[in-house]
Amino acid sequence: MSLWKTTITIWSENDPSEMELDVLAEAAMYGDAYCSSMESVLIRNPQDDDDWDGTDMFGNDVDDDVEEDLEEEVEEIEQDPWGDE
Repeated sequence: MSLWKTTITIWSENDPSEMELDVLAEAAMYGDAYCSSMESVLIRNPQDDDDWDGTDMFGNDVDDDVEEDLEEEVEEIEQDPWGDE
């Protein structure tokens, strides 16, 4: 099962280890912190990624139609990443 991996860089004056993730994201959204970058990458085999922790929250019973739709969407994005065509 393919999954999207998103890496976000947020700069803040406060120690983020003392914050919940939603509070940190909210701070970046409303100006109390600064989000300088965000990158999303489709990982076709998450279990092979160094950051994957083996969670099973997504399950292994993904509907084949959903997986096929995702693959088609990825192909479209790769062919026209800015949606200009």
